[in-house]
Amino acid sequence: MPSVPAQPYSFDFVPKKTALLCIDYQGDFLTDGGFGTVQGGNLAVLREVIPISAQILQAARQAGLTIFHTREGHSPDLSDLPTPKRDRQSKAPNGPKARIGEAGPAGDAMLVRGQPLHDIVQEMKPKLGEIVIDKPGKGAFYDTELHQLLVNRQISHLLIIGVTTECCVLTTLREANDRGFECMVVTDAVAGYVAEFHSSSLKMASYANGLFGYAAPSSALLPVLAECTPPAPPPDHWNGSLDIGTLASQYLAGTLTPESVIEEVYRRINLPDADPAVWLHLFPKEDLIKAAKDLLEKYPDPANRPPLFGIPYSIKDSIDYKGAPTTGACPKYAYVAEEDAPTVEMLRKAGALAIGKVNLDQLATGLVGMRSPYGQPASVFSKDYVSGGSSSGSCVSVASHQVSFSLATDTAGSGRVPASFNNIIGFKPTRGTIDAAGVVPCCLSLDCIAIEALFVGDTVKVWNTLWGINEMAPFAKVARPPWALAPRAVLQPDESFTFAIPGEETDSRKMVCPEFEVLFKQAIARMSEIGGKISPKVDYTVFEDAGRLLYEGSFVAERVSGVQEWYNKHPKPAEGSGEEDALLPEIRAIYDAAATGFTAAEAWTDALKLMEGQRKAALEFKKFQVLMVPTAPLHPTKKAYLAEPLALNHKLGKFTHYGNILDMCGVSVPAGLTSEGMPFAVTILGPSFADGLVLEIAARFEKATGLKPGKQ
Repeated sequence: MPSVPAQPYSFDFVPKKTALLCIDYQGDFLTDGGFGTVQGGNLAVLREVIPISAQILQAARQAGLTIFHTREGHSPDLSDLPTPKRDRQSKAPNGPKARIGEAGPAGDAMLVRGQPLHDIVQEMKPKLGEIVIDKPGKGAFYDTELHQLLVNRQISHLLIIGVTTECCVLTTLREANDRGFECMVVTDAVAGYVAEFHSSSLKMASYANGLFGYAAPSSALLPVLAECTPPAPPPDHWNGSLDIGTLASQYLAGTLTPESVIEEVYRRINLPDADPAVWLHLFPKEDLIKAAKDLLEKYPDPANRPPLFGIPYSIKDSIDYKGAPTTGACPKYAYVAEEDAPTVEMLRKAGALAIGKVNLDQLATGLVGMRSPYGQPASVFSKDYVSGGSSSGSCVSVASHQVSFSLATDTAGSGRVPASFNNIIGFKPTRGTIDAAGVVPCCLSLDCIAIEALFVGDTVKVWNTLWGINEMAPFAKVARPPWALAPRAVLQPDESFTFAIPGEETDSRKMVCPEFEVLFKQAIARMSEIGGKISPKVDYTVFEDAGRLLYEGSFVAERVSGVQEWYNKHPKPAEGSGEEDALLPEIRAIYDAAATGFTAAEAWTDALKLMEGQRKAALEFKKFQVLMVPTAPLHPTKKAYLAEPLALNHKLGKFTHYGNILDMCGVSVPAGLTSEGMPFAVTILGPSFADGLVLEIAARFEKATGLKPGKQ
């Protein structure tokens, strides 16, 4: 582990869990005529730290650290500017006359977003993919997403540079300390207006054996960062892997181009043994070649590219892509999308290349991958076994190494079950933290964008690109539970954690097939090996009871309400009419029962059960941090599904149905192979906003298994 000689003792850190926090390198504080001038500060002293700060920034980039920049300022209407902050100094007898929000000596409104002096100075300009935090206060955490964004990236350590030492730097250090982050201030990369205050602040940083954190000069840090810089990949050599890390390193080194990757993607899709039931709408190859060339022309600098530059992906055909049909695997429902779904638009801006749209269970209703009129994809491990659904094409396209990741959905397990059957990562984030607009509704209050990827690290990269709460969305998570901002929201390197499992006496465990049960017990032991401490206190009936609500209660009626107008216009044809039904038989049975099988009174009764279940689940999570379960109790053959299509599909969701009902997040991660070579996976679940935690534990688990993703 890299170690920096520091005060009061060495600062040890893991680069991938460490961020450089660059505080307020903006014109307001560093340029003549801004807020710093009005304060009477010595701007020359502040500007003296810019060269070494820029050197640290470049070293951190090369070492692969996550980079955050902050700017203090307020919205143009000053609605987030507290009256005391605006007026306090101007009321002093000898105070400045110009207030925040008013024109300073340079003529710009001071500390106002969008004004020229609010921007970051050229030497410290953020690069594409680096995060800029606009903060209304002195500390970087107050009224910002900084804490959440750090947790999302599993960041546990911060290197802090910036201005001014006595104000924003020290305030941020103390905030971070309270929130459980380990921090080190780089002493010659911070500066203050008053030398005495600057010196005292630095002493406070490491006071009392590290009460708040650590302090060290750049001369101690820079050699350590240099040793962290990853080696360049071998020239002119690509091993063919489409994982994001491999492609990104090859692009950075200039040994691979997006055009070459697109050529290889289409070659794989057109292989004779490729599953013909995966792709429903493949975008023209010539269009993708042009897009790849345009991308390279737009971003010629390998060190300044968007985070998903040149990464190929597939889109579940229930998600809108402008100009392409959205079918939901239901021909009579199909329409041509007039706009991109917000997620597609964000991926486009991030440099990702959409290859086409892929198959799914009709109207995203199913966990099997057998409910599509366009064919039934198989598991990449055997053509006789179901692929899982409803995100069948998404998972098979990734597991077949045709794309790097897939944009999917998960309402009742549709992103987790097929991932487990194809030996890849399936991540269902906290519902309402990724905009689900532009998605064919399944159950609107429960619908959730999902990510299918080869590795946990790839999943994190895509998720952080998509994460963002749309306050206008009806089910957006605009409020955070207390645990989201708690100190244990992110693990320190090698820190232990607590986990629970469903007991062997539970109904759910009794459904697990013998080989999966053996593999699940091995997974329990592996969790202990990676730092997990098992909790014996779980009341798993809380989760089982909630799972029953989704399909055994009135909540299934929401499947119809989301497409009510279309459903009313497409009733089941009269027997003997010869007219083809718009819905497959299994889907018709579910939707017709949902449309007529429940009363308003039953709906309210179930709503109360839901609220009770969510409260009980929240209390259960006070006993442990995460819950680990088998992703599915068994992996059926296609023949077995056809023998009992409704009952078997329902059984597959035994460990997934309650995920969204109880407002949880979860990631399915490969955990072993059966004696026949078929994949088994576990799902690591947490409460809402515990996404970063479950992904970090999943990454540890993934590393411990050593399994290669997909079919080799």
